[in-house]
Amino acid sequence: MKRTADVSPQEKVEPADDSGLKKTKLEEGESNEPSRVVHFRSLPSEATELDVINLGKPFGDLTNLVLVKKKNQAILELSDLESAKRLVDYYNRKPEIRKGRQIYVQFSNRKEMKTDSGGNFGAEAALQAARHLKVIEYEKKCTLELSPDVHEKKILRVIVDHTNFPVNIDTLYEVFSKHGEVHKMVAFNKNKFPNQFQALIEMADPLSAQVALLKLDGENIYNGCCTLRIEFSKMTGLSIKYNNDKTRDFTKRLPSGEEDYDRDRDRYDAPRGMRPDIDSRYRDRDGSGSENSVVIVSNLNDEIVTPDYLFTLFGVYGDVLRVKVLYQKKDTALIQFTDSNGADLAIQHLNNLKIWGRQIRINQSKHRTIQMPKDGLPEAHLTRDYSGSHLHRFRKTHSKNHHNIYPPSTTLHLSNIAGDTDERGMRELLSQYGSIRDFKFLPGKDRDRKDRKMALVQMDTIEEAVIALINLHDYQLAETAHLRVSFSRARNAFQTRDDGGLD
Repeated sequence: MKRTADVSPQEKVEPADDSGLKKTKLEEGESNEPSRVVHFRSLPSEATELDVINLGKPFGDLTNLVLVKKKNQAILELSDLESAKRLVDYYNRKPEIRKGRQIYVQFSNRKEMKTDSGGNFGAEAALQAARHLKVIEYEKKCTLELSPDVHEKKILRVIVDHTNFPVNIDTLYEVFSKHGEVHKMVAFNKNKFPNQFQALIEMADPLSAQVALLKLDGENIYNGCCTLRIEFSKMTGLSIKYNNDKTRDFTKRLPSGEEDYDRDRDRYDAPRGMRPDIDSRYRDRDGSGSENSVVIVSNLNDEIVTPDYLFTLFGVYGDVLRVKVLYQKKDTALIQFTDSNGADLAIQHLNNLKIWGRQIRINQSKHRTIQMPKDGLPEAHLTRDYSGSHLHRFRKTHSKNHHNIYPPSTTLHLSNIAGDTDERGMRELLSQYGSIRDFKFLPGKDRDRKDRKMALVQMDTIEEAVIALINLHDYQLAETAHLRVSFSRARNAFQTRDDGGLD
């Protein structure tokens, strides 16, 4: 095969090594007519010819390749125009992200790659390997050698073998959504195969299903285990009535199915203990269980953030069950509340809040739960379970905390202050986290008492007040006195109306 591109002034190709090939410049930012030749930009610096092959092989036969490592670019020639159109259309709709950077894909301004007898043996070897494997699973399973109706199929049958780690609908969604939009999923286990997890996954369109199959079949979800085996299903559509751990429609909100069971539970004749019992604390306050209680937080300061910090901050608006800081993207975290009301309040009051020098963004997550990692994994410390925490502010149904929920402000309400703590001591403690504008103890029932247990403090900025709350809530002032901190409705420390503290 010939290897070096015959170039024009608009498009030069620079080899990945010093093999003597012509130096070239690839076109950037141009909108070209459809061509069999496709241009990749912003490749990771460590990308190889095989990486480029893997990007192109789900779409058709590959006939030529030049990788320009110094410019993080490549041009790839496919055997026919339709294959190239499918490739460009797919990556424009579903951008490929590698090492945190988006790979840009467009048609080249060349209609074909004319080559001479140069020597880019890396590209040659990669193309030969792709052909030898027959792009093997690819042609065999999907595009070229199967019946034409394969191009209409968008439901995949997925089997996960060797499930040494937990796998569920959320796990598969996270894996498959990287290769296309996932619409629906049905999960099931077969008793004959206890170490398997099986699911039907409906992708948004046949091309996404095809690409997901080709890229994921035979891959492991975790190192050395949870191997994916994927094939097209004969089904034409999935019908989903409930969004729960077994079935999920990612395009719409549906009831969980739990409320139907709970409503009719008294009519069951099964003995107590033989039927499921849903803890009301972990159901939505309207009883439906249909809303999502998980939020995703992004643009966090990854050098500072910890699960404990997020638990304290988000716990102001609802009882937090679990927090997961993402291992591969530590500026992002998932937070699961006991109900959707806490999630909604957190989005309402904390979205766009500036903290640790960053303006954070909060949205409802597509995940319905946070799974705990297996002990011993390097990311295990980034996921914490707080279901039994004594710091839940809303665990008592009739607690006044339910009525004292306010947005972040410069003024904090402090309670449970030890009787021998004076203003100077409190100012020294608080000044570690910012400048103090005002401080005032609140009188108790006996206004002459010196052991006042509540106070208001006004920090210089909202960010400083938030950081003080995160660090000082549950701070031990004395052997039996742990400080309680919440946001105040008072605009400054000299508004002394009843502010409502923590129980």
